[in-house]
Amino acid sequence: MLRASHRRRASELLKRVPEMHVPGARWAMLTNAGLPAGLLNEVRYQGSTSEFIADLVHRCGEYAADTIDGPPIIRVLHGTAAIAGEELRAELIDLADAITQPGRATPEDFADALALDASDSTGLSPYRAIDRLFVPPKQYDRIRQVLAKQHAVVILGDPHMGKTYSAVRLLWELYRDEGRPPRWINSNRLATALQSPEGNFETQIKQLFPKGSAVYLEDPFGTTVPLDMRDFVDNLKSFFRIVKNSDVRVVITSRSHVFNQAIPNLLADYVVTLSQQLVLDKSYDQEDLFELIERYLREYRVAWRHQATPDIMTAVAAELRAPHNIALFITATRNVKKIKEALTELPSYHDIVEQFALTLRDFPLWQHGFLCTSYFFSSFDVNIDITRRLFEDALAEGDFGRPELVSWDRAVLELADYVEVRDTFSHTFVSLRHPSIEEAFDQRVRADPQLLELVRLLLVRAASSSEQSVAIAALRCFVHYSDRYWLTTWGPRFFSGLLDRPNPYLREVTRLHVISESHHLPAEQRETLHAHAETTWNDRFLMRLLIGAPVSSARRGRLVRRLATTWDDWVRYQLARQIRFLQDRDESASTLLILLDDQSPTVAKAAIASLVSLGFEEEARAKAPAKLRAYLES
Repeated sequence: MLRASHRRRASELLKRVPEMHVPGARWAMLTNAGLPAGLLNEVRYQGSTSEFIADLVHRCGEYAADTIDGPPIIRVLHGTAAIAGEELRAELIDLADAITQPGRATPEDFADALALDASDSTGLSPYRAIDRLFVPPKQYDRIRQVLAKQHAVVILGDPHMGKTYSAVRLLWELYRDEGRPPRWINSNRLATALQSPEGNFETQIKQLFPKGSAVYLEDPFGTTVPLDMRDFVDNLKSFFRIVKNSDVRVVITSRSHVFNQAIPNLLADYVVTLSQQLVLDKSYDQEDLFELIERYLREYRVAWRHQATPDIMTAVAAELRAPHNIALFITATRNVKKIKEALTELPSYHDIVEQFALTLRDFPLWQHGFLCTSYFFSSFDVNIDITRRLFEDALAEGDFGRPELVSWDRAVLELADYVEVRDTFSHTFVSLRHPSIEEAFDQRVRADPQLLELVRLLLVRAASSSEQSVAIAALRCFVHYSDRYWLTTWGPRFFSGLLDRPNPYLREVTRLHVISESHHLPAEQRETLHAHAETTWNDRFLMRLLIGAPVSSARRGRLVRRLATTWDDWVRYQLARQIRFLQDRDESASTLLILLDDQSPTVAKAAIASLVSLGFEEEARAKAPAKLRAYLES
């Protein structure tokens, strides 16, 4: 596996090679490098220089079949050196030599591989200093044991207890000790992957969690409130079975109250065996918190650190208690020279969300605009260049007022404590640093009509973009604040325009997002959309709507009757599997008895399994066709 730092350096050098912008020259360079045929056919040599090089380096880094001369990237570097200038030739050869020399992985390599930012406004990164900063919670050894045995572990906990930092630490150990490439997947990426019509649940999971990797699945059930992700929750047992039988390690985090609301009782007993709870006063004792305080004081060279007596440390630990609160307090007061002055800030960090909200209140309008573009219009799917263009267009047109000497670069610099710049192998994006900042930003927008109007202007601008990813982000943003916007005169018209875009891909993604976000919508808006769906969507989308959205009882009954007789085998199969979540017990049994005689054996077997699980085994025996009796007995 090619280190992330080597990939980055290779990309930088290849961009400087003459004629690299010419597709013909690119193809000649690839063939002269003598790449394996399988790899040569996979590299896309069209497109921009940056896209071509990103794809080339990424595919070379992931290609399993090394040649006798070492990893394919070595051949590329040596082949390119032949057409480069003298200075560049030396740098290419030096990099090739560095790649062939074994060396122990570093936290910097890990942070690059995970696309984490290089630093915050202090010039440091807690992820790159994880060996020096991390203090394990009491449950950490048990968490590692469960992960080693089950290949998956769920870390539950109160807010700010260090769930994310513990998860990243686990991935770092797996990267350092076993060479497992890390991946960080949030709930939006998981939902998008599972809503894809391509393949069954097991196929989708295996694509999202590749063999040999270590994956952090961040808040799959929602960050602050439960997220309706029925496909994942209903298949949770299957998910853990797939993971346990695969060469992959998965770390899941969730706030305890979100997890407990999202997971049905029938799964709770199973999942709890894989979970460890990080809770106040149990995960870290006073000695642990003292150690954490000392590490942060030392790492960030805090001005008042020499005045931190045991009494002072006791006061900080007693007031803040949670590791993340302590870390934020210390980094925020790092330049304060007198301990008494620093301690006056202590109460502000007891409730981090409230503290962030109070701080954001004093931000100028253009900074709120930057936070909004970072929150909604930049992600794994949206390149930073697109986000930047959206922000700069809004700035030029006066959407943020008429501020002087304002720029994207200034925003990135001044708001480094609130946003982070992350790099993947294909592009760069910005995001808010922590769910607490997202909560605080939401509080400010919902409480301030001026900010609601600012977000609306960005929405309208994004919705008209020719970039599909930005138009989809506009949909997500609108749904997020639909409780405010639906009651306006423009809201319903705006949303209908998004829903009926002429682009088939956008229409599909919009429908999937309507399904996943329906529980956030006001009842009036939800009913309007579901009525539109019932008359215009095909049966597969209607099945997804039933499974993933809070459909009214009357509409649910109509749709179940319609889908039970559809021509689509996949829809009838899903109905047989999911019916117990859609209707009460007796209604479910009536529908299943119809599907019991289905022409598709797969559908009929699913109906039998559901009937038995609901306690209607005798009815299943009496009604099952003769050809399925053996299956029923098994």
